[in-house]
Formats: sequence, structure tokens, C-alpha cells
Amino acid sequence: MRPSVLPAAVGFVRRLAIGAAFILASCTLPQQLLWSLIPDDTIPVFLANLKGLETPVQERLAALEAKRDWTGILTLADEALIKDSRRPEWWLVKGYALEQLARWPEAATAYAGMVQFNPLDLEGWFRLAEAERKSGNNSKAINTLERSLQVSRESPVAFFMLGELQREQGNFRSATQAYRESLRLNSDQPLAWFGLGMIAVAEGRIEDRNAIVERLQSTAPELAKRLAEAR
Repeated sequence: MRPSVLPAAVGFVRRLAIGAAFILASCTLPQQLLWSLIPDDTIPVFLANLKGLETPVQERLAALEAKRDWTGILTLADEALIKDSRRPEWWLVKGYALEQLARWPEAATAYAGMVQFNPLDLEGWFRLAEAERKSGNNSKAINTLERSLQVSRESPVAFFMLGELQREQGNFRSATQAYRESLRLNSDQPLAWFGLGMIAVAEGRIEDRNAIVERLQSTAPELAKRLAEAR
């Protein structure tokens, strides 16, 4: 790839690399905190996926993304999948475009294709779960994440997402277990601590909430403030 193309293409890939765990809270939480959950190898995994695409195609994707032409990206992905429906990188690109268009059920179908043809890529599972959640099917999203644990139980993101979904369902015991497992794998996760703190608030365990607030003061003061004000 020519040097002049690299920044745009990497920018496109980097946006693809933001996993569903971060989309869960991206409307309300500081973006820099969301990056604390990204696995170290996330971006290389996506770069590896898209390296299968020819350089002119990568250039075209970057140009369409720069213009926020999601329909154009979707058309490009559909054309490629008509030629070869077994390429997971194109299911990924299609799902990403559909996300931007807020067509969540269709995005879920696209990510299911990615998982089918590349079941070892955990990001596919995470994005599928988030698309299912956005489609209003939390139970299906939970099942998807549990299936991802058959691929690997070493991802803090999977357990964090399970915690978020279980907390939304009011299943505080299961949510607590998931958050704690996520923190066992990576203790430096302000969002997971925040989730535990919100459960403590819901259950009236104010001392536990205050302990988490104190812990977050140095690492995530904005989250600490929000948790302290939660009722």
C-alpha cells in the first residue's frame, strides 16, 4: 500500500476495530474510557482481515468512509459477496456499513456471516451480540456471547458485555459474576467497576458503591462522579 493511502485506510480499519463493548456505552461515556477495554491485538486482527482485500479496494473503502457514504460501502460489500459469499472480511464491512445506517437486524445477519466463516475472530461475536442487542433481542445477544466463550474464555470484553446485558435485564447476580470475571482478566477497566457500582446502588449497598467511587477517583473521575450521584 502506498504511504499516502495508509492513514485513511488505517482510519477505516480503526473505526471497524472499536468492538461492541464500547458501542454499548458510547453515547454516554467518555470515549477515552471506552478504549480501556480494547484488547491489545484488536487492531492487528482487523488489519489482517482487510489485508485480504486488494489495495485499490482498500483505497475505495477509505474514500467512501471519509465521505460517510455508508450506502456506497454497503453496495461494494454486496457486490463482493455475490462473487464470493465465504469471505468474512466482506461480511464485516457490510455489517459495519449497516451499523452506520442503524439497520441493526440486517447488521446482525451480516455479522452472523462473519462468524460463520471466521468463528475464531472474537470481534465478530462481539459485533453480532451488539447488533442483536440493538435489535431489541437481549436474550439472543447473551446467548451469542456465551457461544463466544466456547472460542475463548480469555477475553475481558466478552465478560464485560455479558455483565452489561445481564444488568440491563435486572439479573444482578449473573451480571456481578460476569463483571468480576472480566476484572479478573483485566483489573484496569473503569467501565466494569462502574457496572459493579451501579449494581451496588440498585441493591442499596451504599458502602460498596462508595468504595468503588473511591477506586475510580484516580482512574476515571467522571465515572466516579456519575456513580456518586446515582440513586
